[in-house]
Amino acid sequence: MFKILVLLSLLLILSPAFAMDSLGLFEKDDCVMLTQTCSNCTYVNISSVQDPNSAIIKSNLAMTKTGTFYNYSFCNTSDVGTYIVSGFGDNDNAPDVFVYSFDITPNGLKPASDILTIGIYLLFLIATLGLFATFFINLAKLATLETNLVDVLLSISAFILMIVVVYLSENFLMDSFVQTLANGFVTYTKYTNVILPIISFVLGLIVFAFTKKRNKSVRELSGRLS
Repeated sequence: MFKILVLLSLLLILSPAFAMDSLGLFEKDDCVMLTQTCSNCTYVNISSVQDPNSAIIKSNLAMTKTGTFYNYSFCNTSDVGTYIVSGFGDNDNAPDVFVYSFDITPNGLKPASDILTIGIYLLFLIATLGLFATFFINLAKLATLETNLVDVLLSISAFILMIVVVYLSENFLMDSFVQTLANGFVTYTKYTNVILPIISFVLGLIVFAFTKKRNKSVRELSGRLS
């Protein structure tokens, strides 16, 4: 720990000979090749890799040397956001440090614009309200078996809209909060907002057909008796 603190102090004092600002954008769960170049080093090590939550997930890693090129394959990229890499080497037999970052996005592309992000949040809100509204409507109509085709279509439409939100959040949002909630809604509302209204609608048709047939039989019997 003391060694790491010393290296971080040197980072603030020294002007690194081989500093790099950013490696760029990479896709979630892909391996990122951490690289560094030093012509006068006998070794280059990574002192720490910090994830987007400010937790150090890797430390004291020896980079592989190929001539003047050093590299390390880093694969712990399950969290979306900015990772910070700190390291050191013996540049001309003197301690030298470096630090750079790289960004992990859902699809390895630039994060969504503010307008698109707001749009996804609004779609999530609309889909959520739609799922709750249609669920309670279908639940009320289930008791009397009055669910009609429009009710079924509205309920399924809200469910499909939530699936769209899942796709958009997975591919364009840096924050996984909406994605997690949307996935949870899709998991459970396939029963409450797809299967339940379909069953209620089919039962209603069966009851309607049975009632119609029974009424017809009653009328025919009444006709014969009269």
